[in-house]
Amino acid sequence: MKRKIYIETSVISYLTACPSKNVIEAGHQQSTYFFSDRRSKFDLVASELLVTECSAGDILAPNKRLDALSTIPLLDIDILCVEGK
Repeated sequence: MKRKIYIETSVISYLTACPSKNVIEAGHQQSTYFFSDRRSKFDLVASELLVTECSAGDILAPNKRLDALSTIPLLDIDILCVEGK
């Protein structure tokens, strides 16, 4: 059985952003690329909230992020959990 991993916004952002000249950001990007190459070993999941966050920005960036999300199943959001009830 594969491990299930929830993908959050920064993973998609690092994966789709232009290579950074900032050493720390470049390291995060490299780690994300390394993980992405091995993603078939895991069951990835995301949420509609992530889709909303990834849809923001200029014209090109959201399209790249949404393309990266297109093969990741989305979890249902229980509004009662989100509101803490």
